[in-house]
Amino acid sequence: MEQRTALETARGAGSPTISAALAAVRAPSLIVACRHDQIMPPPGAPVAAARIPNCRLVWIEQCGHLPMLERAAEYHAVLTDFLESQQ
Repeated sequence: MEQRTALETARGAGSPTISAALAAVRAPSLIVACRHDQIMPPPGAPVAAARIPNCRLVWIEQCGHLPMLERAAEYHAVLTDFLESQQ
């Protein structure tokens, strides 16, 4: 990510508007976070998950920003488990 874009994204992440939007989510939610993500810093995932009611946070180890490509089988297993738990 270009440096200016990264800085603007990081600055906006703490916005009260974002926090309010997360708290307003009413659908069961899943956050798939990756330990080696250099685009979305891993420490932000638990913060976001805590603000979303009925949210599940799942970590994928040894993975960067694109788990659906980097760890496809694990990502799809996590997603399938979440979707099946909602039935």
